[in-house]
Amino acid sequence: MRNAVRDFLGSVNFDIYMLMLAFRFLLLFGMRIRAACHKPVLDVMSLS
Repeated sequence: MRNAVRDFLGSVNFDIYMLMLAFRFLLLFGMRIRAACHKPVLDVMSLS
């Protein structure tokens, strides 16, 4: 019984860890895309 509980908690912790990694990856990826999108716009605005 105790092992089952520990395994369950371990899997939950692993899921949370994976979620955090995925979230961080998406955050970094989103910032990259936003920067890539904003740069041409800023260049055009500064030219005009």
